[in-house]
Amino acid sequence: MNPLALLLLLLALGAPLLLRERDVAWGWLAAGLAGMALLAPALALPDGVPSPAASLGAMAPWQGALDPAAGNANLRDVTHQVQPWLLYLRGEWLAGRPPYWNPHQFCGIPFWSNGSSAPLFPLHLLFSVLPLPLGLLLLPWLRVAIGGSGAFLLARALGAGRGAAALAAIAFPLSGMVSGFLLYPMGNALMLVPWAFLAVERIAAGRGGWRPLAVVGGLGLLAGHPETAVFTALLAGVYLLARGVDSGRPGPAWGAYLGGWAGGALLAAPQILPLFLNLLESGKWLAHPSAPAPAPGVVLALWSRLLLPDGLGDAAVESWWGPYNDIATAIYVGGIPLALALAALPAAARDRRLRALALVGVVALAGAYHLPGARQLLLVTPVVGRAIHHYLKFGLELALVLLAVRGAMEWVERPGRRLAISAGALALALGLSWWALGAEWVRRGLAGEQLAWSAALLLSLALLLAARWLRAEQRRRLLPVLAALAALDLAFAHARTAPGLAPGDLYPPTGATAFLAGREGRVAGVDAALHPNAAMVYGLHDIRGDDPVKLWRYDLVYGELAGGADPVYHRPVRDWSSPWLDRLGVRWVVAAPGEAPRMPDWRLAYDGPDARVWERPEPLPIARWEDGSEAVARVRAPGRWSFDAGSPARARRLVVAESWDRGWRARIDGRPAPLGREPDLLLALEVPAGARRVDLTYRPRGLAGGGALGLAGLLAVAFPSLPGIAARIRTVRASAKGARPAGSAGAPKSAGAGR
Repeated sequence: MNPLALLLLLLALGAPLLLRERDVAWGWLAAGLAGMALLAPALALPDGVPSPAASLGAMAPWQGALDPAAGNANLRDVTHQVQPWLLYLRGEWLAGRPPYWNPHQFCGIPFWSNGSSAPLFPLHLLFSVLPLPLGLLLLPWLRVAIGGSGAFLLARALGAGRGAAALAAIAFPLSGMVSGFLLYPMGNALMLVPWAFLAVERIAAGRGGWRPLAVVGGLGLLAGHPETAVFTALLAGVYLLARGVDSGRPGPAWGAYLGGWAGGALLAAPQILPLFLNLLESGKWLAHPSAPAPAPGVVLALWSRLLLPDGLGDAAVESWWGPYNDIATAIYVGGIPLALALAALPAAARDRRLRALALVGVVALAGAYHLPGARQLLLVTPVVGRAIHHYLKFGLELALVLLAVRGAMEWVERPGRRLAISAGALALALGLSWWALGAEWVRRGLAGEQLAWSAALLLSLALLLAARWLRAEQRRRLLPVLAALAALDLAFAHARTAPGLAPGDLYPPTGATAFLAGREGRVAGVDAALHPNAAMVYGLHDIRGDDPVKLWRYDLVYGELAGGADPVYHRPVRDWSSPWLDRLGVRWVVAAPGEAPRMPDWRLAYDGPDARVWERPEPLPIARWEDGSEAVARVRAPGRWSFDAGSPARARRLVVAESWDRGWRARIDGRPAPLGREPDLLLALEVPAGARRVDLTYRPRGLAGGGALGLAGLLAVAFPSLPGIAARIRTVRASAKGARPAGSAGAPKSAGAGR
């Protein structure tokens, strides 16, 4: 057992003892215990952390060092993007450098503004200062605890008792999409969704203003997946529109709603403004592909996952046979919550809040699955049109969970005909799933697994129906049991979304990486060898990258190596004879053990059981003068170069093989100098005769303006009485200027002087 499990247990149990706000305490307790259930694979190891990175063992240079069966290749983005970003972020903050630039991917790329690094998000800052094993475990656990607490408080605000609200605290953070993205930056944003809806509900009820929404919205935009914050604002607006306001005066409520999101944008501006400016020059923006709408049969197959979480297989064990991506199509909220949610639907006719939630679920469902009308509307909407719309599924899961809370309340009071109809509908849907997919399950050897899940669903329905013979008070006491059963169901269904790994096996050093460490020149891998972004972890410099926001200028050049540019996904090098390999300074090529060289002039430099490393002859230095000779750097750090120019007798040209970006600035002997591009990509600078020092520094474009906007937002949110204080100061000053000493010439007489 992992000793950190005791720490998580103490954090969960400590809330009811320390917090005065009992609702927050009980919500935290329920969600915290649920988080421990979901992280059980890591907690079961003596020193385990949640990570799918053992899947690297299927490729060089980790063959033999890791067991790929212990990982989850379906979580490849966590392995190849998210955790390398976190480790790099942590290293930069601990080194005392703001993480502006990443020199380890492509030939340099913005890091602060890549959209996913989330350098200012509080949980990422906490992760950066904690011991690594604790940070890797605490980060996802806190996401579950915070998200579940928000769902608990939202359910309470909608009129639920604590026992029923516990179902929300567990079912939302453990639902299919939310738990599937637990280890992603999107997990930061998803944990804030119920808090945003809570702020909007309080606005509608006349019990809150714009500031809480601004804080939640700002955190959502800083979280590392701004699309989720945008979708949250969209769905929360649908909720407010359908719910209406208790005062009957919608103007102030909508003003608070818009003011809240505007205030959130101001708070997040130091990160979001540079991101937006960076996005405008990325392939994701300039070459955004529009995915075709799925066929009706595909949609129905995906919806079957509401009943059977692995109805289309599980990519973690290589049994996935459904369309798209396993995690991206997960929508399971548990058998008990689903049955209770359907039973609560008729109550929406009497409760406008339930009606609004149901509409949120319908809108999310229509948008996520590109249903006619919704697809066209989303595609023509500014900003939203360029997002990935299947992420809207979190709105469906939140709506189902909150409807389930109402269903649980009605189950306590009168578990009658509605629950029976709900159970019958689910049993019928289960039968239709077997009719439509059963033959495929048998053919693929999945029938036994689906039979077990079907039996679990039918048993859950039977337990709910059997409770009708108990007294209402007895059913009320069983509400925590329902929540616990839902937690076990969901934790078991989604256990592979957070596999355990020993910290020493997280990107372990290998013979090949030890050989490359500290050697000059960039690296590249053959096919999947040294898959990006592993170079970030080992301090290597790779011309490849697996980032979703790429500088389009660089990607067009890399497309010559990879057989075509891609605005989002990584493509391996195909043309090993391209002169760009020399221009970018690629000296080392990593290949699988025993693999032959792709070019006859490569020299074998390392030959081990983990990989082969080939040396390419005579690549250009990364920093060089116009004659190709190396420009020796005095300082080389992320986003910073410094050179001794040597007081040359004549002007000469300096080229640094890092991606040109508008945030780079040049100084020669302390004075600003124009920075050019060669050829339209690399940093180039004309160094005049007699120059002694050249400095190149990178700062994200828009950082200063974003910082000013963020400070303005912070003042507006943190000091609600600031305008009133300023007005009082002006009044006092005006009074002081108009006052005269008593008895002075021209002084007005007092009111009683003439009496």
